[in-house]
Amino acid sequence: MVTESVNTRLMDVSQLAMVLAMSIFYALLLLLAVVVYRRSEKQSEPFLFLKLAGYLFLAAFTFRMNGFPLPAGLIIAYVLHRRAVFNRKAKQTAILLGALLFVIGLYPLDQSIDRMLYSRSEIATYLHKDLNPAEDGFNMMIFTGQESALNIVTEKEAEGLELYEAMAESEGIDAVPGELGETYWYLQLHQDHDQDRFRRMVFEVDPQGRYLILQARGETYSFKTSERFQALFQTKVSQSAE
Repeated sequence: MVTESVNTRLMDVSQLAMVLAMSIFYALLLLLAVVVYRRSEKQSEPFLFLKLAGYLFLAAFTFRMNGFPLPAGLIIAYVLHRRAVFNRKAKQTAILLGALLFVIGLYPLDQSIDRMLYSRSEIATYLHKDLNPAEDGFNMMIFTGQESALNIVTEKEAEGLELYEAMAESEGIDAVPGELGETYWYLQLHQDHDQDRFRRMVFEVDPQGRYLILQARGETYSFKTSERFQALFQTKVSQSAE
């Protein structure tokens, strides 16, 4: 389906979300290392704190094979622990806490953070809040299910700017009313955007331009358009049909 293939990248995780997720992970790892070091009975051993942190990191490390997480680091940490001479109990505790981090790490924290930062159900996530035509270019193409182009507008045209601004007025809704049936139009948007994943998108549009539907990776997000967008959209479709 055209929308699914084009919109695949929309569900990617932003760099900011990945950095925040990794920061939380390493902060938690460091905190647990401090707890183990402070609370465990210790024998004199050089660089013990760093070794405990290393056991934690190894045990929490995830190796993925075909997307399936494997506790490779946990196995390595256990083998090293068996060979340890000093502070075996403290190291064992570090391994157990690392295993807990491994389990916690199975939860897609970066995706959750990304959705908090960039709500998929808000049109503002995908469009420019304050479009500057001098710096931010775009083009919109309206076409049928057979992918034949009907009309193209850009930021260089007054009607193009108005259509983009009207599109930004759309509000997120849970779902499009069922009685609409199949959608008949597509609106493909190419735009300059600071995030690559939002530079190209395809929305499904009902015949009257009342609803926008964004589909990607099995997820669907629906938006109700403003009356201004509906009027502009119908005008563009009517002009193309003449």
